[in-house]
Amino acid sequence: MKLEELLHTWWFPWVLRVLGTLFLYLVYRVVLRFVLPRVQRGLEATQGVHVATMAERFGRYLIFLAFLLAVLVLFGVNIGTMVAALGLFSVAIGFAAQTSVSNLISGLFLLFDRPFEVGDFVRVGDTLGTVLYIDLLSTKMRTPDNLFVRIPNEQVLRSVTVNYTRYPIRRLSIPVGISYDADPSQVREILMGWLQKNPYVLADPPPDVWITTFGDSAVDLTVQVWVRREEFIQARNALITGIKQELERHGVEIPYPQQVVHLRPTPEA
Repeated sequence: MKLEELLHTWWFPWVLRVLGTLFLYLVYRVVLRFVLPRVQRGLEATQGVHVATMAERFGRYLIFLAFLLAVLVLFGVNIGTMVAALGLFSVAIGFAAQTSVSNLISGLFLLFDRPFEVGDFVRVGDTLGTVLYIDLLSTKMRTPDNLFVRIPNEQVLRSVTVNYTRYPIRRLSIPVGISYDADPSQVREILMGWLQKNPYVLADPPPDVWITTFGDSAVDLTVQVWVRREEFIQARNALITGIKQELERHGVEIPYPQQVVHLRPTPEA
């Protein structure tokens, strides 16, 4: 059969469309598997994990949309008419999906504001955990007790967010109570000498010991030091234990709350 005869058959154009669809699908898979990961790695190196993750999510949707439109054009679908119809249909969809649209817009604001990155340890509202994913509609976190939490992006944007891993060092304040029989100035010298030798305590900013106030059962002090972010928990435990041992070694009492009760005799009737 000649080429002119093939072109006038009913099935040959459909074969070409199917072959074209297979070729477009091959291009689609190559872009997803090879091109998009390279773009993501480049963005991670220059813009950070947050931007790279969001760009990868947007990229997947845009590439799929481009593939779908190309297939529709290949099969002779009028894209202009379909877009007009979708425009009317999207109005109804918009009213039904206001929450999703709000979360999507909030996700874009998070992309530019960047209050945290993937892997940061943060508190969003009352939720404390490590950021796992930042998607278009929600942010996924893992709590310290290994629970998976999904927070809508709109709620993330409206909540107070505390990022514990943004800066390389953190301040650690430890309250200490000493007996009224002890000399606060001498205790301060003892603790300062010990803190300056502690491997967890940074020399810059320097540590300090403040005499805070007179408590009910003790003179209240505050030990203030700066430690490396990744050593915060270990440093806190080591410093609390070490301060107690150092005060005991110098004979400084750490009192516990006490109450003095006076008994008065009841007058006889």
